Amino acid sequence: MQEITVNLHNHSSFSRGEQKYHSLAQAGLTAGIDVLIVTDANVYVSGKEQYYYRDERRLLLLTGEEVFRSFPNDTGHMLILNGGREMANQADTPQQLINFCSQWEGLTIIAHPFDGLTEREVLAANREGLISGRADSARSPLNSPWINWEIQNFTGIEILNLQSEYKTAGQRRRFGLSDFFIRSTGVDRLTHASLAALQKWDEFLIAGRRVAAYCGSACVNFAQWAAGRRLEILDELHLFAAAKNHLYLSEPLSGDLESDRANIYRSLKLGRGFVSIDWFRPTDGFVFKADTAMGTVYPGDRAALDAGATIKIEIPTEKSVCRLIHQGKILREWENVRSIPLIANRPGYYRVEVYIPYRFQLRGWIYTNPIYFY
Repeated sequence: MQEITVNLHNHSSFSRGEQKYHSLAQAGLTAGIDVLIVTDANVYVSGKEQYYYRDERRLLLLTGEEVFRSFPNDTGHMLILNGGREMANQADTPQQLINFCSQWEGLTIIAHPFDGLTEREVLAANREGLISGRADSARSPLNSPWINWEIQNFTGIEILNLQSEYKTAGQRRRFGLSDFFIRSTGVDRLTHASLAALQKWDEFLIAGRRVAAYCGSACVNFAQWAAGRRLEILDELHLFAAAKNHLYLSEPLSGDLESDRANIYRSLKLGRGFVSIDWFRPTDGFVFKADTAMGTVYPGDRAALDAGATIKIEIPTEKSVCRLIHQGKILREWENVRSIPLIANRPGYYRVEVYIPYRFQLRGWIYTNPIYFY
């Protein structure tokens, strides 16, 4: 089992970004990621997929597309991966887009599903108001929450989108010259994944739907001016290093573009991995798996309980809060424990959230995809 890091939902100079593909790849190599997926807005750019090499590192650059209708008819954005063709002409009907993509083994991921909603609005709103009225009222050329939750058979949802989190942080307090002197960036404002997205994700999982969780960068440079200085709040290097999708592969990457692409998308589609904010601390050594009568299973896998299963969690830091979520509720919570064995004897899904202190505040660090037991 090989663990790799994947950064998805990025833009080049073909759409909303500032950098060309080669520059994005170089930033990805510097950030230490293994796979970079560029999803330009309403345009599928072909002929750009390749491996990049520098020193002893390599990075695979893949291309997809972010599909949406133009404001004011925008009803949300969807990432299309492994589609291999232009999909923007299907944007008028989300379910039609999902069905069309499935014919080509494409992945469909709802991007920044509650974009523009602040944490206060999330906590204050009931579910119906959050999903309908409040999301609809938040729509603007700069805010694009997902509106149609009646869709079926999509692959997953972004529980963390760095562009959305930056905008929410900016609503709480604008960046100023003090941020420049303490070397604060937009990433330092992150506190946790989107509470609304986590809530919605659990709703799908409780209903028995296989929906995977991802994080996205929405790679768009952010800068502000303060006292005559340009403050680089978020750039490609910050975004690529900040939050990552950690992906488990059954077979290691070989260096062959075609086979590696298929390998990566197969695991991404299953949600075989976890989301992390590596800016707070590297996740090297983190483990979430289960030993069963049929063997070891990882996030995204399904397994029969039979004689039971032993869940194993390894946390590579002394100070943390670890929560084991079962069917949408906290089953157990541990503080400052590095190794956790637990017998699972109830069917349903199990996922893990880990929080750690960073800059005097407890923050969300790791969010795993579920292991499903039946």
